[in-house]
Amino acid sequence: MKLHRIRAFTLVEMSIVLSIIALLIAVVTNANQMIKQSKVQSTIVKMKKYAEAYHSFKLQYDAYPGDMSNASTYWSATQNGDGDKKIEKVCSGGPNNIESFLGLKHLSLAKLIKGSFTGLGVTSGSENEKTVIGTNVDAFPLDGTAATIYFIEDFTHYSGASTVNINKHILMVGGPHSQCSTTDTKKIIPEDAYAIDKKLDDTVPSTGIIMAGATAHDCAESNGSGGSRYNLDNIGQECAVFYHLD
Repeated sequence: MKLHRIRAFTLVEMSIVLSIIALLIAVVTNANQMIKQSKVQSTIVKMKKYAEAYHSFKLQYDAYPGDMSNASTYWSATQNGDGDKKIEKVCSGGPNNIESFLGLKHLSLAKLIKGSFTGLGVTSGSENEKTVIGTNVDAFPLDGTAATIYFIEDFTHYSGASTVNINKHILMVGGPHSQCSTTDTKKIIPEDAYAIDKKLDDTVPSTGIIMAGATAHDCAESNGSGGSRYNLDNIGQECAVFYHLD
């Protein structure tokens, strides 16, 4: 009986195979990093466009989108805000007259942003203020994120931090809230929040025009000298980012 010898890989051949595998892993990793960087950059571009739309609306109509008390005289297919110069979010009531949702509808009707939005809260069980991407808010490039515009009085960036007084309108970029008319649910990793802050501001989550974090989030932490910094060691989706508009 003739025996067939089974040829084994030589060390040289094994090293070539391992080198090819390592190269493929590096290519995939770099491609994923490039995709992520592209989404961060696209998010920054869209944030700027929303800020421009907000200011253009104020100049053109002498009112705030969503708060405009005579919006129905310009567009019959919308409701009016209360005209108190604050775009208000709610976590009770609705689905009608929710200004943070109306704001996007007014901007869309004024042709300052793309998309079509209901201006209404979505009813889910006992809640009437649910935020739903593609229905009452616009999708943003980072996965699962959207944005709303509303007035905020103060903010605490991490548990134990001092409250920062803001009293301005902001563009909030994060995950849709299931019970409120906001997009302040943590949905952005600290590294990406830091990249947005670095591009537009000062890289500090508690100062400047870009801020991030919340008492229930692990996005920011103390820097040990009275300020805050992004928790870059955390790779989870712990951040919502907001952009000062006023």
